[in-house]
Formats: sequence, structure tokens, C-alpha cells
Amino acid sequence: MSVMLSHLLSVGFFTDQVVFATERALSTLVSSVTAAPGASAVAEVSPFALVVFGRSHLRAEDVSTDLAIRLAAQRQAAGLVLQRPPSPLSLATRSLAEKSGVALVLVDHAQPDQLVPAMDRFVRDPEVGDGGMLSVVAHRLRSVGADPDEMVRVLARTLRHPVGLVDPAGRVLAGDLPAEALLGVDGATARLSAARPAPWVRSAGEDDLLVAQPVQLTAGGPANLWLVALVPVSPAARVRAATQALGVATWAFVAYLATTAVRLERQSKQHEALLTRLLDEAESPRRPVVEQATAVGWRLGGWHTAIHVMARRGSAAAAMRDRLHECLLAHGLPADPITHGDGWSLWTTTESPPDVAAEAELLRSVHRALLDAERDYPGLRLCAGVGTADEGTLGLRRSLGEAHQAGLLASARNTAGAVEHIGTDNVKRLLANRYVTSLQHDLAHQLLRPLTVADASGQLVHTLSCYLDNESSATAAAAVLGVHRNTVLQRLDRIRSLLTVEFNDADERLALHLATRLVQSGPPQRATRPDEDSVAPQV
Repeated sequence: MSVMLSHLLSVGFFTDQVVFATERALSTLVSSVTAAPGASAVAEVSPFALVVFGRSHLRAEDVSTDLAIRLAAQRQAAGLVLQRPPSPLSLATRSLAEKSGVALVLVDHAQPDQLVPAMDRFVRDPEVGDGGMLSVVAHRLRSVGADPDEMVRVLARTLRHPVGLVDPAGRVLAGDLPAEALLGVDGATARLSAARPAPWVRSAGEDDLLVAQPVQLTAGGPANLWLVALVPVSPAARVRAATQALGVATWAFVAYLATTAVRLERQSKQHEALLTRLLDEAESPRRPVVEQATAVGWRLGGWHTAIHVMARRGSAAAAMRDRLHECLLAHGLPADPITHGDGWSLWTTTESPPDVAAEAELLRSVHRALLDAERDYPGLRLCAGVGTADEGTLGLRRSLGEAHQAGLLASARNTAGAVEHIGTDNVKRLLANRYVTSLQHDLAHQLLRPLTVADASGQLVHTLSCYLDNESSATAAAAVLGVHRNTVLQRLDRIRSLLTVEFNDADERLALHLATRLVQSGPPQRATRPDEDSVAPQV
């Protein structure tokens, strides 16, 4: 289906725009929206397409803009969207566009990756029409601007039915939809948190229906927000009108979220700050936090398994984060690492708790990704912790906290790409400071004190830890330490003489291994009772 250009521009995909077009050009039916990498690419676009250029592809003040206009006229394109120039557009370029019948739309920021998919889906959606109720809804939503509360109120007033903005947990974040409306509705919560969200209608008693539309920034993206209306069962035409009006309204929200996503991308620390706010409000996130999380593509519903990556040695620059993202993606982990605390945090989300096989595969994937990243950065040593899967935003906070503790445990290992997962392993819980007291930590230091007194550099403790981490193999330890095997054997002889221990004794070897892990993982962060089930977040 096609949408008139004036209608498409009125939805609000661009927060601020200047349009140079004739009435005839504005009435053109747009058949598609496409991104172009340069002026010459316009020669290949489909008729009646709206062509969007990022600033790096074509600037309105470039001489190539005139070429793009001429090619657009030849292809019968509906118009061109370009970054607004710092100075007024030349009269010659404006005149050429008007004579050619090609609309020029100048915007403050044109981000094809964010906006083109949403706009293209809008013009192709068979449910979107341009008459009656739908035109009224579109016009009124455009008039209120980027104000989600007012958008919901306008929608409710136009439909004359309760409308709410709802999150995956069924909480009404805005609007006059009764909070109890979703209670008792069969399958409502499951549909709101579904991995593949789709519009749905469900009975809400004998006389009413709940009509729900997901707000998705991309076709396969999460639906952290839903527009839900409570409408009478009859007449059927009113139910159909409400369904279509909610569909139009979701595009206004998509436009709002798309521009929000662009704004967040332009602010260097925004994702880190957003994650911090989300974790602070994990029990009941406020609507702005949910909106921004949706805009950047985070899924909040479902079971989250958190991963925290740290650099034990080497660079932790921004370029490293980008390479880490590429390596994770190559091993089936598409989540974007977020700079957080002493490393990078990310998470995967599933409909239900992952089984043992899925957990094992996740650990293997993270390990392989870390090894790939280390190969590209000589001297770099990465480690990661993986938390236990937990549900919802509160579960995400718990899983991230446990992932951080597991990461500290992994940082005490002297192996490449070390990954730890605490889970229900009591020994690892001990090492992760779940049950560790200051007294136990002091005992570990006392056991290793002869080494630290004899060698203030820490080389002997490091060698012992590496030897034990590598299954008491001097050859493997030498490879990790970057020294000759004989050097490791000489250090081990000195360690034996200082500690008077026998490495062949399993109990003594275990005690030494635990001591090196406790000393290298740092002091306990808090005393924890063995009967506690949750991990306080340490992110």
C-alpha cells in the first residue's frame, strides 16, 4: 500500500524538518522508503520512492545534490531527505527541485539505519489508511509533538475509549486504561512479553474487548511498550476502527522512539547511564527508562542471562569494545557490550530459563569470543563472568550482579579467555565471596605470606596460581607466563622451599589453589549468610 508524502511527513519521523515542495509533490503516493549511499545511487531507486541520505553520503550543500534531484525526477522518485545544511539552501537548488517535481526534506539528523526501516514499514503496512478516523488520529498525534503522555490522551479522546501504554509486565505506564483491565485476561501477560510480539484482541468480560498493538522500533525488535485499548464488543466497525487507529498510533510512537534512539547514539555515555538507571529502578522502572531502553533495542521481558567482561591486562579502549562486539556477534551473541563499571556488560534473553546444555553452549561461545579478541590485541587478557538466568528487570539486576562476581573469580585465573559461571556450584560461590568472611581471607594471606615477603613483585604468587590453574602443568604455565619451562620449575622449587608444601598432596594443593584465588580476587565485598538466595548487584 502507498501513503501520501504529506501524510508520511506528518507522522513525526523527523522532529524538525523543512520541506521544499509543490502541492503536487506533497500529494505523491510514496511506495517505499530507501537509503542511498550517494547521489548516483538514485538512478537505481524504484518509482515513487522517498530517498534518505545520511550526512556522510550526501550533504544538501554539495554540488552532487543537483545530480540527485535530476536522477530522482527521471526515476519519478517522491523526494529526497538530506541533512539540513549550516546555511540556507541555495535558490538554484530549491528552484531545480520545484521544477523537477521532487520534494526536498531537510532535517536536523538523517540516520538511515534507524529511520528508513520504520518509515518503509509504515508506507507498506496494509492496515494504514488515509481517511476518516485514521486521518484524524494521525493529524492529532502530529499536533501534540513528542509527548508520550499527551499522545495517549489524544488517542483515548479520539477513540472515546480507555487507552493505556503498557509494559511487558502488564503495568499501565500512561493513559486511562484501568490497571485491573489486564487481570484475568487469558494469556495477556505471555503475549505482552513474547519474543515475537504481534497485535492481539482478547475478551475482557462479556461486553468488552482488549485490543493491543506492539510498539516496535524494528520488525524483529522487542516490544517493551504496547498500546492497549478497552473497547465494547459491538459494533464490529468500532472494534475495527480502534484496531486500525492503534496501528497508526504505534507509528507515531515508533517515530518518537526512532528519534530518541538517534539522540542516544549521539551521546557517548548514554547507554551506560541508561543501564545504571534501569538497574536502580529494576523493581518498577519508570516510563522514560522503559521508552529509552526500547529505543536502543533492549528487551526487558523474559529470562535474562548476564555477561560481564573485564580486561585483566592490556588496553580497555573504545576500539576494544567494538572488536569485542564483533567477536561476540561472530559466535552468536548479538548483544552490544555496554561500558559499565570495570568492564562491559551485556545479556541474552530467552522465553524460559535456559537448560544445562544452553548454559554450557553460552559459556563456550563467550570463551571463543574472548580468545578471538585477545588474538587481535597482543598482550591483552580478557575474562568474563556469566550470571544465572533470572526473569524481568529485577532478574536482570540479579544476573548482572552475579556475572560481575563471577568475572572477579575469572580474573584470578591465569588462562586465556577465562570464563566463570557461579550457578549452584558451592565451591565457586565460596570463591565468589558469597560465603567468604574477612577471617577466611586473612588465613589465605597468612598461608601465602612467605611468598609475598620473599618476593614483593608478586611473581611467585602469580606463578603458583598459573601452575595450579593449568592443572599443575609446568609446560602450560610457561606458555601462559611467556617464559621457559625451566624458569617455571625453578620458581616452583623456590615456592616449595618457602611454603614447605607437597604439591602431590591433593589437600595441600587444593588449599593453595583456594588461597591464590582468594588473594587475587580481592577482599570480600560483604559478609553473606549461606541461606541467602540472591546476589547483591556489584555492577
